[in-house]
Amino acid sequence: MNRKWYFDRVYNQFFGQNSLSLGYHHTYKDIDRGIIEVFGPFGITQGIKDMSTNIKQIQTGFLYHYLFLFLVFIVLFVFMVVVFSMPNIIFSSFLFLFFLIIFEIF
Repeated sequence: MNRKWYFDRVYNQFFGQNSLSLGYHHTYKDIDRGIIEVFGPFGITQGIKDMSTNIKQIQTGFLYHYLFLFLVFIVLFVFMVVVFSMPNIIFSSFLFLFFLIIFEIF
């Protein structure tokens, strides 16, 4: 045992430790704590927080604002029911006329 040539020590020092360090720094720090956290729990909670602040700014407390939004969504719902219940030929011409009206090309 005194004639040990330290191949295992050299192998562990240069190859083993470098691969473990590379795996720790890139897979754990960059991927797990970086990408997964942004698109996972932290990203979802941050998105909900941002969306709730935007919705909070929309709500004014005036009744006519709520009635206007209600009317807009009823019109959109009726439009979607009418458009998607038509055959394809009527659907495409109706959709074309709708975009002409919306973008005021007439």
